[in-house]
Amino acid sequence: MHSMSHEDHAVLLVPGLHGSGPDHWQTHWQREHPEYGCVTQKDWDIPSLEDWVSGLGQEIRATRKPVLLVAHSFGCLVAVRQGVLDPRGILGALLVAPANPDRFEVTWMLPIRALGFPTIVVASDNDPWMPLVSAQWWAERWGSRFVNVGAAGHINAESGVGAWPLGAKLFADLKSAALTRIAKGADGAGDARDASTGGRGRQAPDDARTQAAAFRSSQ
Repeated sequence: MHSMSHEDHAVLLVPGLHGSGPDHWQTHWQREHPEYGCVTQKDWDIPSLEDWVSGLGQEIRATRKPVLLVAHSFGCLVAVRQGVLDPRGILGALLVAPANPDRFEVTWMLPIRALGFPTIVVASDNDPWMPLVSAQWWAERWGSRFVNVGAAGHINAESGVGAWPLGAKLFADLKSAALTRIAKGADGAGDARDASTGGRGRQAPDDARTQAAAFRSSQ
């Protein structure tokens, strides 16, 4: 079986609104693993999904190797949107405490079909940014493994998770799933677009309206 080394892939952190501060688990991970990259957005205080997705796409292309994404909060929406528009080079994504897309009026921009790469959605019972039932709804639509970590708030520095060892274990699980996928011949660098969007590339307006209605009816 093929073994993934640092030379084979890269890890790219995708922070949420306001970025990740010094006590955030993403920052801990980058200190422990200097080889990990981190997306840089032009303005961390203005959550523009289109602009942030553009920034992520540029980072992925500049990396010049397949990437595993580690996203938090609004960064999860960015990672998922990128996975719809251009999944090339994405091996998998750990989606931690996704923000509620309704709060940013971007629900219509997100897919309601399985993504073309392995994903794990991690949520908590008392996240102020996303009700647990909504996080699970999205995980089901994206074909993600869903993990409820209990009462952990927004799974950030304020949650007191520190370097978040559980997250590191989940990331290892994601990497293993990506490795297995590579061994089966799907390298995450090609045909995931059709799997994510039903073979039609970008979502049509009718998809957007249907998706928004489906999401709201689940609340």
